Amino acid sequence: MIGVLLDVKGGEVAALSTDKPWSNEPIEFVFTVEATDSERVAQAILTARILVDGAQIGLIAFARPLSKLKANAKPPKSLPVSEKFRKAKRVFLSYSSQDREPVALVAGAYRRAGIPCFFDRTSLESGEEWSPRLLKEIRKADLFHLFWSRNASSSEWVVKETEHALRKRRASWTKRPNITVQMLDGPPWAPHPPHLDAINFDDFLRAAVVGYARGDGS
Repeated sequence: MIGVLLDVKGGEVAALSTDKPWSNEPIEFVFTVEATDSERVAQAILTARILVDGAQIGLIAFARPLSKLKANAKPPKSLPVSEKFRKAKRVFLSYSSQDREPVALVAGAYRRAGIPCFFDRTSLESGEEWSPRLLKEIRKADLFHLFWSRNASSSEWVVKETEHALRKRRASWTKRPNITVQMLDGPPWAPHPPHLDAINFDDFLRAAVVGYARGDGS
């Protein structure tokens, strides 16, 4: 199953996410974007996150011009995306050990896509010191995949891992690692600490579509 999750700045889109089965043939995904402020916004900045069986294997970032349409005018033809697909090179999976079963399925999808992922206990050697190795693996990753749930919200280590990923992202001119969130349960959504608000928990439309949200249960 191939999915596209769209992040939009400067515009709004009715459906942020869609997925289709793949059968070795090209697949077309079409989104209609409208300006949030037609008087000021000239273009929308879009990031299309590409998922395979729940694993975010990469993304495509691009811009699209926005213009007013006259009454009864036909929408303009869609422009081809010429920007390169940026494939994830190394992924860190952050989750509560109580959620291991659903996370293992996504870890398998990353491996089938040929993307190395750090899946804690399966990646650690016997007797290896846990905390320093985890922080090192986060620093090496270009994608931090956070699995959020009621179990994760009460896990000290999930929160610490996420804090470390945020600090690294803020300190890096490349804005790495990219951080993606996947909700494993809810609604109601599990709460997250206010100091993690920089992560995109807050989009309730996205929550309704693909299970992302700020987890305050409202």
